[in-house]
Amino acid sequence: MSNPARGLLHFRYTFLDTGGKVAMSHVEATSKAEALARIRSLGQHAIDVEMGGEERPGSATRRLSATAGSQITGQIARLLSAGVTLEYALDMTSDDSAAGTLASRMRTLLRAGSSPSAAAAQLPELFDIADVALIRSGESTGDLPGAFSEIERLMLKRKLLKERLRSAMIYPGILVLVATGSILLILLHVIPQFEPMIADATVTLPMAARIVFGLSSAIQSIGWLIGLLVAFFLFWLMKAASSGRLEEAAAGLAARTPILKSVFGDIAVARIARLLGTLLSRNVSLIAAIDITRGAAATSAFENALLVVRKSLQDGTTLRAALNTSGAFPLFLVRMVQVGEETGNVGAMLVRAADMIEERAEQQIQRFVIVFQPMVLVVIGIIIGGLLYGLFSAILSINQTIL
Repeated sequence: MSNPARGLLHFRYTFLDTGGKVAMSHVEATSKAEALARIRSLGQHAIDVEMGGEERPGSATRRLSATAGSQITGQIARLLSAGVTLEYALDMTSDDSAAGTLASRMRTLLRAGSSPSAAAAQLPELFDIADVALIRSGESTGDLPGAFSEIERLMLKRKLLKERLRSAMIYPGILVLVATGSILLILLHVIPQFEPMIADATVTLPMAARIVFGLSSAIQSIGWLIGLLVAFFLFWLMKAASSGRLEEAAAGLAARTPILKSVFGDIAVARIARLLGTLLSRNVSLIAAIDITRGAAATSAFENALLVVRKSLQDGTTLRAALNTSGAFPLFLVRMVQVGEETGNVGAMLVRAADMIEERAEQQIQRFVIVFQPMVLVVIGIIIGGLLYGLFSAILSINQTIL
């Protein structure tokens, strides 16, 4: 999944699939050398690699929704478990929907001679690099139903976490928008109605009143700019919503706030641990799993940290020591990996650690919502109360002068 902040480039390449036929796919990387490394991590041997330009969210392929993606992969997994072939399972799930169209395209690629993993690599709308690796592991072990079940589980987990984040941010966001609208309404509509009364009076207004009326006049003088900004914001909001970038932008903004920064850091760590654990549990080699996880890292900081981990592993250190050396992962995760190495089940311990880290992140989000909502209400009350105090102090001052 691309992240524009990391400056990833889009590389197209051709390769020979397991059937010996030429197939085409693409990969994201910061350089051609890294693209070749990621292609090798998928077990493919590139014949030709060319850069296709920087990938921008929404400018090329758009990911299928988590709901649709998990539904179709779940249907395929259950059909495969029932003993049908992958081609027949794809035929059963093909229809006029976006997910059904992708199933039909994958079926066509299989009929043309591509392997399941090679076909999945050519459908970035549905399968990312980690999904392709899981399918390839299913090919090598003869357990394609299990591979598709794992993909469905990962998609459902991402969907659940996204929904919890969305629900946690919706109400605070509505509060902020309503508060901003209420304050602008008072400054641009309510207070100006009292300006003729103040203009006719010869009394010296209290300091609070002068501040309120001065602020109202300043806001009115740039009313056109505020209207332009509101129109631009609404236009961007509609465009982002239609292109699927709205949630990504909101999450990026929330991740930069001091209060939620640690929460999104935990979520990024949990995502890395879950993906790495799942790949290891599916018998993907450790170095290849690290390379794949790097491609799905949420930030460049974690991508660089995983590169440090990879180099440490190549020098012969354990995964626990490599994670500890990188300095980017919590001590809890390092200790869980140590337990996994001692028991010979690192993959399962990484998945368990991801569950526990996500639970902690969800608790932090709930605490944030509980604290943030009353904070916003208090701030709204102080601002609106201050504006009304300044307004009524002017009215009282004029009345006292008249009397």
